[in-house]
Amino acid sequence: MIPVMQTKFGKGGDCFSACIASILELPLSDVPVFCDYPNWREQTNIFLAEFGLAYVDIHLPGDLRDNLVEYWGYHIIAGKSSRGLRHAVVGYKGTMIHDPHPSGDGLMPEVDGDATTDYEYGLFVSKMDKASIERQLARGGVMSEQITGFGVTKRNEHHWDIYPARGQWLHNGGHRLFTIRGEPGRVVVYNEMDYPAPGDQPGPWGSHYEFSCIETAMSFISGILMSESPRREGE
Repeated sequence: MIPVMQTKFGKGGDCFSACIASILELPLSDVPVFCDYPNWREQTNIFLAEFGLAYVDIHLPGDLRDNLVEYWGYHIIAGKSSRGLRHAVVGYKGTMIHDPHPSGDGLMPEVDGDATTDYEYGLFVSKMDKASIERQLARGGVMSEQITGFGVTKRNEHHWDIYPARGQWLHNGGHRLFTIRGEPGRVVVYNEMDYPAPGDQPGPWGSHYEFSCIETAMSFISGILMSESPRREGE
């Protein structure tokens, strides 16, 4: 990680881009200003696919967070700044190590009952296939306006399947949305939404992502299936 400072400030600033540039050790000029896009999460993932990475942001309760952060490497923490806007900083194992804003003030503490101060953690996951992302975006993907519900079924130990709600039509013919395989310490999520109806072919299919635990894997899946109008990072 090489610290990079932001150059745009206020609403529509480039703190998020500066964090990504810092973690990937890139010049800021090489990273798009993702907050310029309404679909900034999708644009972020298209960019990161060039590096074999995917980006997912999650909110975790404090007790669950404390059990997970020791396994994290570099990541992004978004919260409320002293300037009153959402802000992004670089974290390591849950703790801020670089604030791209010149003030260096970081983030305000979380306050119970005040959602504007809640921290969101942006994790970099390997590996996402760029072609599969572009295929999903080209046909609209499977986003919240198409998903009205989903179910989780346990097949056996460390094997879970995620299906659309009964009666929903999906471009993959109603097959699984995701399947989870693996073992403690290495949980693999297979995204089957971007794969043609598999028929009798052996699975799993589609691009895949690795996590350290089932809780983080389900947060990733829920974040995709339950996504609404994204809240853009501010400063």
